[in-house]
Amino acid sequence: TLFRSHAAHQAILQQGGPVGFQPYHKPIKFPLRIFLLILFMCITLLIASLLCLTLPVFAGRWLMSFWTGTAKIHELYTAACGLYVCWLAIRAVTVLLAWMPQGRQVIYLKVREWSLMIMKTLIVALLLAGVIPLLLGLLFELVIVAPLRVPLDQTPLFSPWQDWALGVLHAKIIAAITLMGPQWWLKTVIEQVYANGIRRSEEH
Repeated sequence: TLFRSHAAHQAILQQGGPVGFQPYHKPIKFPLRIFLLILFMCITLLIASLLCLTLPVFAGRWLMSFWTGTAKIHELYTAACGLYVCWLAIRAVTVLLAWMPQGRQVIYLKVREWSLMIMKTLIVALLLAGVIPLLLGLLFELVIVAPLRVPLDQTPLFSPWQDWALGVLHAKIIAAITLMGPQWWLKTVIEQVYANGIRRSEEH
């Protein structure tokens, strides 16, 4: 009896038909619209793949060919370099568009300020990532590796790329030991640059 009363109650509630029902009307030229939708989706995917894959890889190959020459490089590195360059270009365009309502004088001052900061950053990066690791690698090569590997009656041959890579490893070890050591001026500078970035560190 309970099941019958429940069924009767549901039948009473559904006598008015489904709530919110709308009749379906087939659009005009429906197959053509579906075809155009699929076509535009394919075109969108093609443009997206061109912008996200082909263009960054092409830009990365072109940029890395200046310092690697004809040597073959993994496409992952060229894609990463190209994506970073494309991101920098898009970021520069958006910043310039945001500065345009402020006038040409403000844009000139901002571009001058950022150009000076980028130049300082490149010089510091060249010293920290290029010169100092190379000198550390050469020092380790001359003091430890060369005396153990090369006899006294022979002249040692040095490889700048290997010495630089070895110096990068030594620089990382020195930075880690510095950060784990006691508080002194080098540790303070490294922590300040790591926490605030290069621009805020220059301001202070």
